[in-house]
Amino acid sequence: MSLNVSVFSWDLGAAPWDVRDRVQPELLAPPRAESYFAGRDSALEAVERYSTSPGLVGRMLRAFEQGGVAAALALLDRQRAERPEGLWNAYEYEIWQFVAQLEARGGHDAEVLRILEHGTRLHPDSWRAWFWLGLSHFQQEDWPGAVASLKRAAELNPSEPLVRRLLAASMK
Repeated sequence: MSLNVSVFSWDLGAAPWDVRDRVQPELLAPPRAESYFAGRDSALEAVERYSTSPGLVGRMLRAFEQGGVAAALALLDRQRAERPEGLWNAYEYEIWQFVAQLEARGGHDAEVLRILEHGTRLHPDSWRAWFWLGLSHFQQEDWPGAVASLKRAAELNPSEPLVRRLLAASMK
């Protein structure tokens, strides 16, 4: 008889590694005091100006297809320089979405690791960035890489049960 046991908790229909605490909007329209006092609806104005051109992840995919990981990451870095991260935008999530798109297209394990490592350099204090890198190492059965990344994630967020479970599974 064969028995399989999951080391992950599958709650609320979401994948256990979806650890986002917020979802970055594709169409950014933060509230502005000047719009409010002028009687304008900045969200509606943004919708009216909205273009169907691809967002950052779509542009990164196109850059990847044309020039590989280096081209995609260069595009990300240019975008971050032009529009720095803040309350309304967190490029950390763009990186994860880009990786998910690459994986959906058939893998690219080495490229995925390179992108996630870039993410940890951009966000060295983000437990989520280290978690995603650790998860990728885990999925590739690179146990030393998984353990190192997940230990860093656990240092940054010791109360996250998924990190602890995945770390324990990586150490077996």
